[in-house]
Amino acid sequence: QEESRSVSENCKWRIRQKFQQGIPVTTPLTGYRIHKGEFIIAPEQAAIIRMIFEDYAAGMGRNAIRRKLLGMGVRGLFGGEWSDADMRALLSNEKYAGDVIMQKYYRKDHLTNYISPGVKNGGAFLRILPLSLFARLYQIL
Repeated sequence: QEESRSVSENCKWRIRQKFQQGIPVTTPLTGYRIHKGEFIIAPEQAAIIRMIFEDYAAGMGRNAIRRKLLGMGVRGLFGGEWSDADMRALLSNEKYAGDVIMQKYYRKDHLTNYISPGVKNGGAFLRILPLSLFARLYQIL
């Protein structure tokens, strides 16, 4: 258990350092590539992201969008088919509107998860979507 605590403390230290520097700690995102440690917009994927958000705003459901993507031959970030969870996570991800909420989730200690309101770092991410579109969809979700 001591080793688990040590690993946890080291991870938290690294995350705090990035947080203080304003660097988002995030997993890869559809619509972006990482180049030399920086997120950049991947134009072909960004077009798909815009299409997904616009279709959802027009009233198309998540399953219909998934079927449309499948019909177009568009795969998810890691090459698999889009799941409902993928769609829900994508549609609620503030990074597409250029915002980053840091520390949404963190471990209170090395055994306990905690959900936090987070700290918003507005405009810290490259925006793929107009903020107005994201705000409108966020109300729907």
